Amino acid sequence: MGEVFSRLLQTLRLERDPFVWMDLNDRATGDALLLVVGTRFIWFLGAVGFGRFNDLIDFRVWDTLVRWIISGLFFWLLFAAITWAVIRYLLEAGGDFATLLRITGFAYPTLLVILFVDSFIANPGLAFVVGAIWMLAIVARGVQFVSDLPIDRAGMAAVAGLAGATIVIQVVRGLPL
Repeated sequence: MGEVFSRLLQTLRLERDPFVWMDLNDRATGDALLLVVGTRFIWFLGAVGFGRFNDLIDFRVWDTLVRWIISGLFFWLLFAAITWAVIRYLLEAGGDFATLLRITGFAYPTLLVILFVDSFIANPGLAFVVGAIWMLAIVARGVQFVSDLPIDRAGMAAVAGLAGATIVIQVVRGLPL
């Protein structure tokens, strides 16, 4: 796990080395999965919290946690897929979906900034925007590397992926299930 956290810190600093590592290392997909699940778990604890020990044995808490993690995984896959589709079909550039999945997974922990901002500013929309900016910067840098696009077009692909994933999530939430 030491290498994963080292690569995560390099990714957060927008260095080039972790993107090369993600492109060449298939194992990084599992590492990205663990980062997404860990981020969602920490986010759940920060958002819900536990007032009493009895909360830990309540089935509804665990059910909510599982749903929370599944929705995070769905968002991660959707964000990577839409970004990849924009790169591939709209911008007509190259790039491997698996590598983009790793990049978005390593960018995912930046969303924890939302918890920090939300604790100071009671505006969930603003907190989401602030948290998403860092994530978009990382994904744009990764897209720039894997697709050989200029940074403005890579940023456009990242924004389109995030916007598309957010819209799809909101539509799915509105469906009666």
